[in-house]
Amino acid sequence: MSTNTLSIVIPAHNEEAGLGAVLEGLADADLPGLLEILVVDDGSEDTTGAVAESACQRLPVKVIRHSVNRGYGASLKTGIRAAQGEIVLMMDADGQHSPEDAKNIIHALASDDDMVVGLRGSGSARDVSEADDQQVNARFDHDETQHHLDQIALQHDGGETDQDQQRAGKGV
Repeated sequence: MSTNTLSIVIPAHNEEAGLGAVLEGLADADLPGLLEILVVDDGSEDTTGAVAESACQRLPVKVIRHSVNRGYGASLKTGIRAAQGEIVLMMDADGQHSPEDAKNIIHALASDDDMVVGLRGSGSARDVSEADDQQVNARFDHDETQHHLDQIALQHDGGETDQDQQRAGKGV
């Protein structure tokens, strides 16, 4: 990974109690290629935004504010759209993701994989069931990832993708 290519998006709604520890953990992790940390303050009624701004002395934190609570998904979208890094890592503000795990994800992305998916397990703030209590690395080759992205676009746009037309023998 080249330098300054990582954006971290942290949606936060009324997370003044946990956000500071998450940001301190990211500072201590000394992440390679860190360009920015985008904290999306989703209409918080506490000091979430101020907590994020206070971390600006140690980290490249940018605070984006929603004037009203728009929800977790909207906060993710806002952060992803504003991200300037080549790689976007999403973390929660309540500490359920370990900042130290970000290094493992970055290391996995340095290989030829297009996507890395992590699953929290035993010892995280919110444990998963025993059946799911295994580390999961979901790795997709480029063609498979592109196919899934094409399928999402197809569902959104209601049209056929180039790959669908090729599979159906229609050509492009």
